[in-house]
Amino acid sequence: MEDPKETSNNDNNKGLVIRVLEALKQASKDLQIDLHNNTTTKSSSSAAAAASADCDSPSVNALLELETESDDLFYDDPKLSPLSRHLSRLKSLIEDLRLHRHDLLLRRRRQISRVAGSIESEIQAWIDRESLGGLVHALQDHDDDDPSAAIDLLSALQRRLSRGGFDRDLQHLVLDAGVLPAVESVVRDARAPVRVREACAEAVAALVRFNKDVFLVPPMGPTARALVSMASARALVSMASARALAALTSLIVSVKSPLVDEIRSNGDVEAIVGLLGEGEDLEIRARALECVMEMGYYGRKEAVEAMMGAGVVERMVGMERRGVGIEGLGGALGGSRCSWRWGKG
Repeated sequence: MEDPKETSNNDNNKGLVIRVLEALKQASKDLQIDLHNNTTTKSSSSAAAAASADCDSPSVNALLELETESDDLFYDDPKLSPLSRHLSRLKSLIEDLRLHRHDLLLRRRRQISRVAGSIESEIQAWIDRESLGGLVHALQDHDDDDPSAAIDLLSALQRRLSRGGFDRDLQHLVLDAGVLPAVESVVRDARAPVRVREACAEAVAALVRFNKDVFLVPPMGPTARALVSMASARALVSMASARALAALTSLIVSVKSPLVDEIRSNGDVEAIVGLLGEGEDLEIRARALECVMEMGYYGRKEAVEAMMGAGVVERMVGMERRGVGIEGLGGALGGSRCSWRWGKG
């Protein structure tokens, strides 16, 4: 059995490592900005002054100080070895810049900028690796009484995926950590806390938006296309929460007709249309309406016929008569896609 005191010490040490890494990452970013701002210097004397400023800037001093502190902290983690090498290289380049003649200053500054960029990338990769591993562990051993740790990690994953731009390294880390199977499993687990299932549903949608070509085509081959997303469709419907419906709608927008076909074949069109009923919560009805709109927009004829057979027209007419129509429910979502899908935006 693991010693609780030893576990606590390991957690404290990891927390210290993360704080040092975050400080290093910020200092590396600041150094790159400083060097970029100073590369426009043209004259020899001003170049020397700029180089002197670079060498003694707060970002450089912070990096050198953190490089000294990090030796012992990074010693036990082989994944941080490349970072240690980059830090040593940076220290050498800065010392060289302080001594070098003017005609090589620009070259040295460019080298320093590249190394600073490598430091930032290595740190981000380490943070991503630890966060993703922690997320999978939290989902596999989640605490039903206190799901906050898993929810926080899921929120962090969504923020990381939505930073903008494609990140191949992040994609590899997500795949290696097995994040998608872990979140899919929780979505389908009716015994898991609802808040965790909702957050996992949103994470699935975020992963598909990040790169649907990868996260909709598992390694088993083209015949398994879209099974990953579709496997959770029924679970999302059965959850009948506003967040789950929003995640399902996002998946429909990403996957389009194949996912609508799967929803229809599962017999879940009727369940979604049924959520437009008078007794449902207003936000759930609004999300259900948004989902219905997207199914009608992307679905084939059979899906539309299934919606008609489920009484979607009658339900929507009834909503309009009660003064809770497309525009009213769209307002509940803060201006959703409902209006412009039907030419009211």
